[in-house]
Amino acid sequence: MLCWKCKESMEGLVCVSCSAIRPPPPKADYFEVFGLEKSYFLDAKAIRVAHLKLAKVLHPDRWRQSSAVERRMSKQWMALVNEGERVLNDPIARARYLATGSATVAERGVKMDSQFLETIFELQMRAMEDLDSVKAEAQSMLEACHHQLTGLFQHWEQEGGDLSEVEHTLGKIKYLNNLVNK
Repeated sequence: MLCWKCKESMEGLVCVSCSAIRPPPPKADYFEVFGLEKSYFLDAKAIRVAHLKLAKVLHPDRWRQSSAVERRMSKQWMALVNEGERVLNDPIARARYLATGSATVAERGVKMDSQFLETIFELQMRAMEDLDSVKAEAQSMLEACHHQLTGLFQHWEQEGGDLSEVEHTLGKIKYLNNLVNK
């Protein structure tokens, strides 16, 4: 990549020739930005260390004496880095990000199977009379979903499996969390 300011070849976030900050990519991969392996099983400390390393270079305070363009790029970088830290630290957002390339739920949502939705409806009806037992049952189902999610990612990381079921499992987790947290 060429530096936008001095047109010299550039590696890393800052040009070694003129010390200009590199513009943030339009569609960044959080794993790439943080220098982490693309994995569901990340160490929170590794995420924190990578975040601090990036913040040390990119934080707007470091660029306050620079041009308006560089200050703006610094702010854009830090917004990207802070969002990346949020996504990578949250197992649900990280799972969705790995499966779809986005940490947010698609506007269309996830199509849930009718049998699961009927079960949720029955649990909600029973919750009006016996909330504690429904919460316990939903918690058990939630643990099974988390176990399934872990299995999907273990298979994907070991054998390059398919992640198409991840969004469906995340949808179930969302419904069950709502019941557990009633």
